[in-house]
Amino acid sequence: MEPLVSVLMPIYNGEKYLYQSIQSVLNQSYENFELILMDDGSNDLSVEVIKHFQDQRIRFYSSSINRGLFPAHNWLIKQSRGEFIKFLHQDDILPPDSLLEYVKLLESNEKLAFVAAVAEFIDAEGKKISEFPWAFAKDKIWPEKTLYSLSWQLGNLIGNPPSVMFRKSSFIEDSPFDERFKNSSDWKLLLKLASTSPSISTSKKLVQYRIHVQSQSSLNYRQAITVREDMQIIKETKSDNLPFKQMISSFWRQHLQIIYSVFQLMQNSQILRAIELLEFILREDPYLSSYEQGACLQDIKNWIEVLSSMSDKENQWQVLLLSKTKSVLYSWFMQRGLGISYEFFDKLIHISFSKPLKLFLIGYDAGAFGLLEFLKAKLNIQIVGVWDFLHHLSNEQSFPVFSEFRLVPADAYVIVTDNRLQDFLLYQQITEMFEANAIATPVIRFREWIL
Repeated sequence: MEPLVSVLMPIYNGEKYLYQSIQSVLNQSYENFELILMDDGSNDLSVEVIKHFQDQRIRFYSSSINRGLFPAHNWLIKQSRGEFIKFLHQDDILPPDSLLEYVKLLESNEKLAFVAAVAEFIDAEGKKISEFPWAFAKDKIWPEKTLYSLSWQLGNLIGNPPSVMFRKSSFIEDSPFDERFKNSSDWKLLLKLASTSPSISTSKKLVQYRIHVQSQSSLNYRQAITVREDMQIIKETKSDNLPFKQMISSFWRQHLQIIYSVFQLMQNSQILRAIELLEFILREDPYLSSYEQGACLQDIKNWIEVLSSMSDKENQWQVLLLSKTKSVLYSWFMQRGLGISYEFFDKLIHISFSKPLKLFLIGYDAGAFGLLEFLKAKLNIQIVGVWDFLHHLSNEQSFPVFSEFRLVPADAYVIVTDNRLQDFLLYQQITEMFEANAIATPVIRFREWIL
């Protein structure tokens, strides 16, 4: 007998796309499902849209108050009867064979906690924007702790609930989503499941996830809340089995993201919110004194001192901060969309201008190459070779191009790729080879993967 799938949809003021979203569930080729809808205190015509449908597989509940997204998730799980759980947002779309493909994969191994598919991002008109997650370019079973470990180093590679189907029995708690968190509860749940059970990914696009235009100030504040919550989750999640370097990496990434959020808030003259976030770092980041031998701790204190002495009308904060703090200077690079890793940035600002910094590049990324050309014009950088295993470059470059890895005299080997997982695997491969052969030349990742 086919397993029952519970499709769960929390709704709040979703009238614009709700009909299309519900209809995409009813059009599924896999028919053994229940669709549970919960209106979470809407004040638009969402309820009227729902009343249009008479399908017996639909169950509808209504709340007079707005519970919030993750409390609604937990409540819907308690109402579900299915073996498998599939969340869908009120404006997202399921392709016709979506449930069928999810069920096939979960049934292939009874130990799998969840299936993560590629989500196709669409705009308000339904036009494709991009895809996520990039890590899942092929079908793959991830043993327990594997995705858990990768997520600590690279961030959320799995996606969010609409791109995932869960095995209900993998939920240990009655309310698996931590309701203290507004934005990051899904990441905490996925981390927990990935730490104890295997999971599977698929390269198939099984959900269309709608992206809405938000005001920049609203987007900045939401991002600020998210990175604060992520840092709290990192603190609370039991990670004794993780190397200390991974813990530092996770906190450092969140630390930089908060600095980036502060920079964005300052662009909108939200000084008090910016100071609040910086004070949060001082209170909550247990590894702050480890970054740059304590230099970043002093950076944050300098930043708070500068911002606290300013009024909302002053606009010289960039000049003041860039002259005082290295972490802020790096955030300036990030804010400009350059995406340079802190390690690479740190190497740049220690350049001896008496001789060129010799770099050997591993991989290919057109954007990175363009940025390097820009930096070469400003700084004393020499590219001594490129291992271009993707064969994008011709031999007409001003530097040698190799089809296989070479050891050449260089100050650093730099991983240059636009794929997050490929970047990570290349870094692991090269550093392990260097350690095995006692090669002291540093291996640096060019990009900072900001999630």
